[in-house]
Amino acid sequence: MTVLIGRARLAAALLAVATLAGLLPALVLNHHQAPVLAGSHASGLTDAAGYFTTNASTAAVILIVAAALSAMRPSSRWALMLRAIADVALAIALAVAFVQIGVYLGSYQLQALRWLPHLPFEAGAVAMALGAYLEARSARRLTGGMLAGTVIVVVVLLTTAALLEAFATPGGRA
Repeated sequence: MTVLIGRARLAAALLAVATLAGLLPALVLNHHQAPVLAGSHASGLTDAAGYFTTNASTAAVILIVAAALSAMRPSSRWALMLRAIADVALAIALAVAFVQIGVYLGSYQLQALRWLPHLPFEAGAVAMALGAYLEARSARRLTGGMLAGTVIVVVVLLTTAALLEAFATPGGRA
């Protein structure tokens, strides 16, 4: 489990770099004050369930690929092919998502923070799922306990993120 946490830290660092990659150009090119974010953003438990479902589906795909890789013989043709496809797909999807967050933060600067109290929890959940993927990708087997523990942590983080997004952002019921 210690190695898995170390890999999750590495994944979190990579996500932070992608966010900064989007943040820096937006800060440099933003010569005017960004408009104040306004409007109703969230309305309750229905929205929280929607946020959870959207984010959980992303984490679930990562964890399913990790479990599949862990169950395969590391040098098999299928494992090598799955690893190559997953590496590219995850890198592109996560880079796009986190660069967009960086652009958003760079554009709206401190005003954006009140809309993003859930972001550390979502990023933490993705980092934990990626930690499991990186562990399985390195030809180490994920035990059932490691996978179950990761799923529990991811669900708790995503539930917290969804509730924060629904109730602690402007327009929510906080």
